[in-house]
Amino acid sequence: MFGRELTGDVAIKQNIQLLDKAVATSDSRFTYRVLKLSNLRKQLTTEILIQVVQDVYPPDHASVGVLLALLTKVLCFNKCIVIDG
Repeated sequence: MFGRELTGDVAIKQNIQLLDKAVATSDSRFTYRVLKLSNLRKQLTTEILIQVVQDVYPPDHASVGVLLALLTKVLCFNKCIVIDG
């Protein structure tokens, strides 16, 4: 982990694991680690978020449809700005 930059999707998945551990153990150190070490905002793209939703949630999860629909709108909006801009 040290000496190499994680890709956005891998970093998000690791942070999700830490947050799951924080909830399961009621230990705030894991949450703090996610917040302290996270510089994900610079790496995030709509495509990465779509991939993470597809990888993390089961396909029949109630949130998947809503999240993918929202992210698809954002993706289309961003592409329209690039084309028009």
